[in-house]
Amino acid sequence: MKKIAFYLSLFISLYLVFTISNIFLYHIDKLNQYGYGFLAGQSILLLFFTYLTYRFKKNNSEKLQF
Repeated sequence: MKKIAFYLSLFISLYLVFTISNIFLYHIDKLNQYGYGFLAGQSILLLFFTYLTYRFKKNNSEKLQF
């Protein structure tokens, strides 16, 4: 179950990185107030899912140590 959660959070993190980089590369000059709010929300979600990925990976690597 933890392995599924790890890969799911990793996939979501990579998707959010792609979305945020797309906004910065192509749409930063066209953003209005709602666009900046969307960007802030995506950034917060990226931090959350990156933290989850780190925690799941840390738990898996601690079990494998001898």
